Amino acid sequence: MKSIGAVLFSVLTLASAVAHGQQAETLSSVKQKYLNQRVVITGYETQAFSGKKQPVLMEWHPAKEHGDGFRYDITGNIPVSYKGQTATVVAISLNTGLGAKPVQRVNALGEAVSPDQTLNPYFDLIVKFDDGKFALTTGYPNTISLQLQLASVHDSDTQDMAANLPAIVGKTLYAAGYTRLYLPDSTLMEMRGPSSILKQLPITAVHPLDPLQVTAAKYIDTEKVVILKLRLPNGSDALTLALGDTMPNLTGAFLDKLAISSGLLSSLPMGLSAEELDAVKKRIVIRGMSTTALRLALGFPKKENDWGKGGKQLIFSEGFLVYVNEDDKVTDWQILNTE
Repeated sequence: MKSIGAVLFSVLTLASAVAHGQQAETLSSVKQKYLNQRVVITGYETQAFSGKKQPVLMEWHPAKEHGDGFRYDITGNIPVSYKGQTATVVAISLNTGLGAKPVQRVNALGEAVSPDQTLNPYFDLIVKFDDGKFALTTGYPNTISLQLQLASVHDSDTQDMAANLPAIVGKTLYAAGYTRLYLPDSTLMEMRGPSSILKQLPITAVHPLDPLQVTAAKYIDTEKVVILKLRLPNGSDALTLALGDTMPNLTGAFLDKLAISSGLLSSLPMGLSAEELDAVKKRIVIRGMSTTALRLALGFPKKENDWGKGGKQLIFSEGFLVYVNEDDKVTDWQILNTE
């Protein structure tokens, strides 16, 4: 059984990797990865606006061949019907702004720098659909995956989900302080949108370490998310989602990776004292509890202030501060009057 410390370490490692991105890529490496490759179109869809009658993909714009390059309409968007379709990447180049010509860069030695050597480039990527239409999107090496996915990776992920998700139904997962559950009538857009808090279950709906039985599971390949339907201890249902594109970066069994990606636990925590377990279940703070137990009880802090040998100050809300020492044990907490 995997310890909760190891689980949380995996979560924090993943968060750090996302925050800092991968090793800096060049335009050349981007071309090597995507140019002439088949990709599946993803991206953020929005409902009709500004006179548009149909939902569109916000980050994708119609393009046309022009001379030895392409022209595109930055004010237009392609219909959402293209989401999930497969296309071929036909061009990748540095984004130079609307109508601007590329500027030859020169380094401090006076040497000409090839555009392909540009680190962490902001680039245009053009695809051609099977119906002959072209579309453009822009991004950085570590953000372009929000708009598309290599077809080979997409197919592998879909097959992996199809093979493993059915066995998840009937399994028991466990709630934590950072678990987010949603009303059973929630749409994906409602769970991921800016007003998602309106569809969240109240914090009192479940307690940390409550058992939650998986009654249904579905992978949405165009969004790279897994939707789980959970039976709560009181017999009611709730939904949650797991970020499917984070799972390949994790280690362990499929259930462990799915739990981490959805903010749940695949097993009850090990290595915590009876007092810590009681505090976690009651969502309270006690002196001497580990930061592992603290996060299980309250979730992840909004901010951490590192005080060196003095430990850390963890800010959970505007008026609630927790102090931990070098051994990651709670020494004190403070409730401020914010009025």
